[in-house]
Amino acid sequence: MTLTEWIDKRVAKFACTRHSLYQNMVDNLAKAGTPISLNTIANVDRGMKLNTYDKAKALSDLTGGAVSVAELCE
Repeated sequence: MTLTEWIDKRVAKFACTRHSLYQNMVDNLAKAGTPISLNTIANVDRGMKLNTYDKAKALSDLTGGAVSVAELCE
């Protein structure tokens, strides 16, 4: 599953905007000790690949493993 697909499901399920979901993700990642900017999450949502394992792992963990590290990096 891609991050875009994961976000699409959450936006539909919780009837929220993408921006509010991004902000929630940023807040949760900061609490977990791996700050990632809202712009980075938005860019990955639009297809950008991450070049750092730590950020990819943190995003993967945030999705409960639904989005793999490989999907975020390759």
